[in-house]
Amino acid sequence: LGTLWLQGADWRGDRQELEAVFFQVGQITPGNGVKMRGVQVGRVSEIIVEPSGELVRVRLEIEDAVTLPADPVVLLSPESLFGDWQAEIIPRESFPYVVYPIPADPGTLPGHALPDISQLTAAAQRISDNLGVLTDRFGIAFSEETARDVASLISNVENVTTRLSDL
Repeated sequence: LGTLWLQGADWRGDRQELEAVFFQVGQITPGNGVKMRGVQVGRVSEIIVEPSGELVRVRLEIEDAVTLPADPVVLLSPESLFGDWQAEIIPRESFPYVVYPIPADPGTLPGHALPDISQLTAAAQRISDNLGVLTDRFGIAFSEETARDVASLISNVENVTTRLSDL
């Protein structure tokens, strides 16, 4: 009984099985929760790479009584800072800018995995490196000498404007 409980066995009623396809699935694993509107409605049961190698298929077992939203998609995301992930069934309009894979099978949901904290940290590092390069280039282009030249130019333009006004 303890083993069944740890595996997430559920005797509460009928379940329905859904499938979703993803370009990549982040850190999701079988047994992770499936949520809808923040409420757990099921579990991830299986994850397989399709034979073509282009997509990953995820099987979800959810409560039979759950009614899916209009135009549903599955979003995989970190559930906590401790590495736990979740699958959430949402309407496509919640993330309209995302490019979802097109499922070959009717009834299969498209899905997307959000980046985890390590991917965000790596992106922040690249941005930081790029800002460092830009700062160095800005420092080279606008040295103390450049500042004096710009001040001299402004003074010269002011003198020319005064002379033109007098003329």
